[in-house]
Amino acid sequence: GGSLTVVLNSGYDGAWPAGLDPVTNTNGAANQSLMNSIYGQLIELHEGGKLVPGLASAFNFSNGGKTFTLTIRPGVKFSDGTPFTAQVVADHINKVLKSSCTCRPTWPVKSVKASGNDVVINFTTVYAPAAASFIDSNANWVPSPTAVKKLGERKFRITPVGAGPFTVVSDKGSSQIVLKRNPTYFKKGRPFLDRLTFKSIGGDEAAYQALQ
Repeated sequence: GGSLTVVLNSGYDGAWPAGLDPVTNTNGAANQSLMNSIYGQLIELHEGGKLVPGLASAFNFSNGGKTFTLTIRPGVKFSDGTPFTAQVVADHINKVLKSSCTCRPTWPVKSVKASGNDVVINFTTVYAPAAASFIDSNANWVPSPTAVKKLGERKFRITPVGAGPFTVVSDKGSSQIVLKRNPTYFKKGRPFLDRLTFKSIGGDEAAYQALQ
């Protein structure tokens, strides 16, 4: 339980001028803490640099390293109740491959398709860092297609909906965003916090004063 306020540098991770839709976010990897909190991650980076399944229950290579497959965790839903499926993930990845963000995947992609509960990514050549490349890529953060359609892209940027540990309460772009615990998060008993606030602060002195 309880709440936590995280102070971010307004010149880097504390700025999200284009909002927090993974497809249109221009700051991308700088906003990882916010994006991970709202959307969760297909693949997670744990202690010691270990890559572990998140919203994907497994990932593996085949076809001599030219095919990378993500198996989507069954039964997961976005915080608005929309099913988190392989087709949703495949559609999202195909979108971000065309996005203007510097955090878009730079894979040698031949095709990205859903097959049952799998997302199958075929490369034109062997691409060994496929799994690791998800960590700071907007492919790792999947938005609810229902919410995007319902709210429209402009409003969705301000009140994004994902399948992560928290949901958005309020968002004052590049200033402060307040999140609350997602009661339907797939990791039972998580997150521990009831409320999480990210506040943008301009410089170390301002951050120190805010902490005081």
